[in-house]
Parts: sequence; C-alpha cells; structure tokens
Amino acid sequence: MQIWIIIAIFAHFLNAITAIIDKHIVSNKVMKPVVYAFYSGVFQILYLLAIPVIAIAWPEISFRFPSWELFALATFTGALFILTLTVFFKAIRLGEVSRVTPVVGVSVPIATYFLSLFLLGEVLGMRQLVAFSLFVIGGFLMSARISRGKITHMKGVALAVTAGFLFASYYVLTDFLFDRVGFLDVFMILQFGGFLGAVILLLFPRHRREIFNMKDEENDIIENKASAALFIYDKVIAAVAAALLLYAISIGNVVIINSLESTKYVFTLLMAVILSRRLPALFHEQTGNGVIVQKGIALVFIAVGLFLIA
Repeated sequence: MQIWIIIAIFAHFLNAITAIIDKHIVSNKVMKPVVYAFYSGVFQILYLLAIPVIAIAWPEISFRFPSWELFALATFTGALFILTLTVFFKAIRLGEVSRVTPVVGVSVPIATYFLSLFLLGEVLGMRQLVAFSLFVIGGFLMSARISRGKITHMKGVALAVTAGFLFASYYVLTDFLFDRVGFLDVFMILQFGGFLGAVILLLFPRHRREIFNMKDEENDIIENKASAALFIYDKVIAAVAAALLLYAISIGNVVIINSLESTKYVFTLLMAVILSRRLPALFHEQTGNGVIVQKGIALVFIAVGLFLIA
C-alpha cells in the first residue's frame, strides 16, 4: 500500500475523532456553528508563528512567496475552508453525526472527481474507478435512513451535500496549488486565508452578535474550562489531520484520497455507537439490528474498495 494512502487513512481517523467532538460542541449548547467556525479560523493564525521557528531549526527549508495570483488563490481557498466548516457544523448540529459525515463524504469524492476531471484533467484508471464507485456506494448506504424499503428524509442532508461540494472545491484548489507552489508555502498561506475567513464572518451583523454575545449559554466556552480544553484538544487533532491530508494530496491522487473518506465513516460509526450507549444524553445514534446490517453491508463495499487500491 502506498504511503500517501496510509497517511490519508490516518488523517481520516483523526477527522473522525474531531467529528465526534464537533457534534458534542455544536449540538449540546456548548457553541453555535458559526462561533465554532470563527474560533477555528482565528486559531489558524498560530501556524504562522511556526515560520521563524522552522527557519531557525531547519535552515535548509526556505519559504518562497509565490506570484500574487497564486497567493490570492491560496488565500481565497483558505477562507473558503472556514465557510465550509460553518456549513458542515450546522449540518451535524441537525442530524446524526454517523449519517451526516457519510453524506458529506459521498458528496466530496463525486464533486472532486468531476472538478478534477474538468479543471485538472485527472482521469482515473479502471481499477481506481471501481474503487471510487464502491466508496460512494458504501458512503451512501452508511448515511441513508431506510425504513420499510424506502429512503426517508434525513435532517441536515441539504447542508451536508453543500458542505461536501465546498470541501471538494477546497481540496481540488489545494491540489492545483500544490502542483505550482511548495507544500509548506501553500500550507502557510492557507492558514492565513483561514484566519481571514474568520474575520470576514464579522462583517455580517448576525454572526457578529453570535460571536461576541458571551451571555448566550451556547457561547460560554471561554468561561468553561472543560469546554475550552475540549475545544483546544479538538483543534490540535484537526490541525494534525489537516496537515497530513494536505500532504497526502500533495504527493498522491486527490480523487482517491477524498474517496478514502469512506474510512472515516467506519471510525465515526464505531465511536458514535460506543458513545451513544455510554453517554446517551450527549450522543444519539440509531443502533437497531436493521441499521447495523445496513451499515455492515456498507463497510463491505468500503473494504473491497480499499483492497482494490491497496
């Protein structure tokens, strides 16, 4: 198995952990989605503090400023990620995390494939295309709510699909940038763009009120030490996952990497089921026999897809 596949799977495992934490934070009156996205973006500026440290510790690594056009594109891409997070957090606030994340995951590889095909000219081989299809089918089965042979409505599905398209746009744009600019250069500019995206949220009066209204019980994370620690822990894990995923994209195939997000559903499902049984007041997941069988079949499709690209 190629190293970028292993890195991507580990990154998706870390993202599964953050998805569970995100669900708790935005669903249990800890923090509203837009506020969570804002602080996620603000914290990204801390990455830029690492530049002088890296320059001193590893003088052989130099940061090069790209053209203004590529700098603007990378900044826009970083800001786009904050918008994507806002939509994603709203989606998981409405629905079950083990269903919402697969909907996002199904949308991401489909949108990534067509965007990569038309914008980057990337074409999958037959074996990769079959694996891609299995990941999509597995993701659909993992997310769909089937009752009496019919697919029923799931809360947050429209937001989840929108988030999936936005995530795909973000990853395709980063892949485009990695082909033209060094990994660390792109990564740092993306963090600056994320910070800028958080600042842009303040331009909207409603968002500004939500972000700075600290009397709201859902915005008390700064005053609550346990919540603040959980938020920081989540952001550290998310940062490591983002760095690993971007690195995998820089050396691998962005379509396959995003298809591998199906593996995150496996990790998310296992953690969600365990937590819903141990902490039912905080996590609500359906665990009936029919649901388990349906998701078990989905896991088979995902496993076969992994075998094909291994």
